Amino acid sequence: MEVLKGDFIGFSIGNFHSSKLGILRTSDGSRFNESLLPGFSDATAQVPGGDGMYYWKSNYSQKPFSIPIAYDSMTETQLRNLRRAMACKNIIPLVFDERPYKEYLVKPTGEPQLSYICFDEKDQRVYKGEGALEFTAYSPFARNRHINGKGLKYLNEFRSDGEYSIPEWVGFASNRDEWSESSNMLMQQGDYDQPQKFNMDTPQYGIKVYNAGDLETNFKLFIALETGGVFPVKTLCLQRNPKEISPMFPGKILNFHDSVADRTIPVNDQKDNKFICVDVKSNLLLGYSAKDGQPDEPDEPTGKIYNSLIKEGDFFTIPPSFDYPEMYLAVHLDTGIKKDPIEKLEYDYLYY
Repeated sequence: MEVLKGDFIGFSIGNFHSSKLGILRTSDGSRFNESLLPGFSDATAQVPGGDGMYYWKSNYSQKPFSIPIAYDSMTETQLRNLRRAMACKNIIPLVFDERPYKEYLVKPTGEPQLSYICFDEKDQRVYKGEGALEFTAYSPFARNRHINGKGLKYLNEFRSDGEYSIPEWVGFASNRDEWSESSNMLMQQGDYDQPQKFNMDTPQYGIKVYNAGDLETNFKLFIALETGGVFPVKTLCLQRNPKEISPMFPGKILNFHDSVADRTIPVNDQKDNKFICVDVKSNLLLGYSAKDGQPDEPDEPTGKIYNSLIKEGDFFTIPPSFDYPEMYLAVHLDTGIKKDPIEKLEYDYLYY
């Protein structure tokens, strides 16, 4: 008996889809249960000598998942594969078929328990019963779906064929029309995430960005160093209009030193460090090497940190496009820079 897949019954854990494991996700009685948000804690303090509390902020905690399952013809091989999937000690993606555009990064937790009866069918042992699978997302937000290392950010990238095909769609109908609007994703990339020159009269480049997620998101911006190890960027900020020179948020801007000498990495570092990555999550400027035979492609971090290039300002994130439908990541360069130094920009969408 082939196990069905589809909305509210199918899900993927790591490289295994539930249909390949012979299991179905079930409801708790007549309803499916869903936690809309991760748990959170409030930072508060008692008002000294008075009534009430001071409130500062809330912090989300980890997000647990408990998935009730049933199976009618699970084979011995499928049972073994289920054990393998649940024995994983690494962080793996958890994707539900009804929302294949996002994935939670989880680790199997607890002790998976199955309750079954064993039968022989066509000279093969099969299991019939139910159970529950437990997972924990230590980072409580989902990100946009990743396939073979590529983050899918546009609706036309969700396909049932090709290198980045959605595994559960192969041989099965797509349900894209059911979730495309709620995902807030654009149909195609167009001129988004593409470096471009903003102003022909000044050395101002940038990237049109779009954040389809529910939350602000970190980014990694890779900048090629000039000859002599010079970091060519003077200012980095978000702008509403590429022709403007003022930031969208005055407090969210990075200014680098005016002097070229103060934006030059040490001579001994220049052989191995060809790029600098502005890594917002870590609040660091990281040195990167170039790939062998591909001098324009960043490879691996070298372990060098170059925050000394920063004159003033703060690292900033990309806000959701619900609130800011048009945004540009602006890169203001040294006068005289002729070549676009932006190699690539990486960021994910974050969903509840």
